[in-house]
Amino acid sequence: MPLISPFTYKAAVHFKKNLFDAEININGAGDQENYSSYFGENRTDAYTLVNLNASYNFYFSSQKLYLKAGVENLFDISYSTYSDWNNIPRMGRNFFLNVSYVIR
Repeated sequence: MPLISPFTYKAAVHFKKNLFDAEININGAGDQENYSSYFGENRTDAYTLVNLNASYNFYFSSQKLYLKAGVENLFDISYSTYSDWNNIPRMGRNFFLNVSYVIR
């Protein structure tokens, strides 16, 4: 059967204390061994990704400042999913910072 994904999985642990949040999550997929060359598919290796993030809320009277930082693909794994054309690799390690300011 073409375009059927291999076994995929996700797991996360979330920690929250007062205004602080932190999370670690793991997601991945098994080998794509049952593929159809006729439909342009090919073998795809298994992968496991680890992502981390943390956030904090600051309150100033009627205003709120939300900061969140994290890293995706912590171990810089080279991978592609079963649906990526010609197994072109996905993004490697990625750092991010989100800032949100709310005035009520």
